[in-house]
Amino acid sequence: MSTRKTFEKLSEKKAHNKETHPEKGTKRYAQNEKIINNNSALKKARDIAQGIQKPDSAYGDTSHGKGSAMRGSMADYKAGYDQIKWTKQEHKEKPKFKVRVNGVLQYPEDDND
Repeated sequence: MSTRKTFEKLSEKKAHNKETHPEKGTKRYAQNEKIINNNSALKKARDIAQGIQKPDSAYGDTSHGKGSAMRGSMADYKAGYDQIKWTKQEHKEKPKFKVRVNGVLQYPEDDND
């Protein structure tokens, strides 16, 4: 079969298949959404097609991690840095562990039991 005939058959199949979007809930739909959500230009095009109006600032590219985007300005962060309450407690001693290899205590001089 020639290339032209193959192309014509494929074109006919596409003409009969007018539904180009996969149905919601299918695996292909989930794959498409994942691709769209990773690209800000595709997100904006999808929202426009669905009639959703968002400002251009809503489509910024981020590194896709939770909390990875800087909220506010860097100057505000630097100004409030000293007020951050860190979770590490300096006064607390580190726990002591007994290390045994083949049932033999490795540091017997530290054993206070």
